[in-house]
Amino acid sequence: MSSFSITATTAPGHTFTSRADLAAHYKSDWHRYNLKRKENNMACIDKQTFDKRVEAAKALRADREARAARGGADHLKGSDKEARKDLQTTAKAKKSLPSPSVGPKGADADEDFKIDPCDDLFSMSTPPARCPQANLDRMANTYGFFLPDAEYCVDVPGLLGYCAEKVKLGHYCLFCQRTFSSAMGCMRHMVDSGHTKLRYEEGVDLEEFEVFYDFTEANEEYLRGVAGKGSKGE
Repeated sequence: MSSFSITATTAPGHTFTSRADLAAHYKSDWHRYNLKRKENNMACIDKQTFDKRVEAAKALRADREARAARGGADHLKGSDKEARKDLQTTAKAKKSLPSPSVGPKGADADEDFKIDPCDDLFSMSTPPARCPQANLDRMANTYGFFLPDAEYCVDVPGLLGYCAEKVKLGHYCLFCQRTFSSAMGCMRHMVDSGHTKLRYEEGVDLEEFEVFYDFTEANEEYLRGVAGKGSKGE
């Protein structure tokens, strides 16, 4: 029987018994929902609570669609306000640094370590940098690693900590999303394959990193530009 046992910050109360299960969690709606809660400095919820909220949301949507079909959509404007408020955790608060707890040591020798945003994402032997930004600069010089849309990243330590969690705990390649039997094997793959970068692609991993960015200024600048073009055309 396998002795593998590990936890993740976005799965409170749950223990994963295989790397495949942990990797699947990183792609789940439960994981993404709890990332949004962490963004608002809210506690992550367990799977049972999440499932109940999903079912409530589905029931609410079905009821809304049924009423709309009967021509009674106008009566719904205020009836589901509290449910929507609970389900929609939008990105406005400061982000918190992921601090995963590791379960009992398994068979792999690289399972017993802490997550540190100052640690190299692609090497176990490199000593920690003096700070997360120094670590980012070092990885850029060594591997060509960079943060997409870096000017809008508002939580570099949190993003690096989350990447470290995926690599060291999940053995998850940051680019091709493959999983490996050990963190060392995952790191070796990323270096050898030139995968020392984030995929940052919609439908793959883009949603996972939204909590570490703030595009408010960029959106406002874009809207001002659109408004300006509209004024000139009048």
